[in-house]
Amino acid sequence: MATGAYISFVAISLAVLLFPGPSILLIVANGLHRGVRVGLFTVAGGIVAMLVQLLVALAGLRSVETVFSNGLTYIRWAGVAYLLYIGVQRWRGQAHAELRGWKLRSYRSAVIDGFVVALTNPGTMLFFVAFFPQFVNDDRPAGPQLLLMAGTFMVLTTIVDIAYALLSGRVGTYLHQPDRTI
Repeated sequence: MATGAYISFVAISLAVLLFPGPSILLIVANGLHRGVRVGLFTVAGGIVAMLVQLLVALAGLRSVETVFSNGLTYIRWAGVAYLLYIGVQRWRGQAHAELRGWKLRSYRSAVIDGFVVALTNPGTMLFFVAFFPQFVNDDRPAGPQLLLMAGTFMVLTTIVDIAYALLSGRVGTYLHQPDRTI
């Protein structure tokens, strides 16, 4: 992969990652309401799901994507339903009850929430399938180039997601202080 193409790949990847999607919105919500640690556990779940999607995309399942395009629609709606379920639980006050007795079980729940929300966003895998080939140099073997892009994208995603978790957790801590002044 040429240096210029790699720099372009990194710049475009960062631009895409900084735009909030469902996973980042969940990370921020958990960070604001439950703290940095829960935001980071949410990041962990999302990163694992993204790794799964990335591996599927790199395995060349583009033909499966075409055949099962309706399946991706169902996955997307399953993700919407799950996000609605989480929202209803919070609206009903169950999230506030969890705040009082936060245990390892709840950290596990944050990981699962992050995983499910990220995995049920088929746009991520479709993005990989459409985006990565644009930067492959046809004069060199595609495998190493794709692995470099995949590794780079995972590192960038981890950094951006952790930054969102840290920032939202700190803002949430500040907002929850009873003696804070604006």
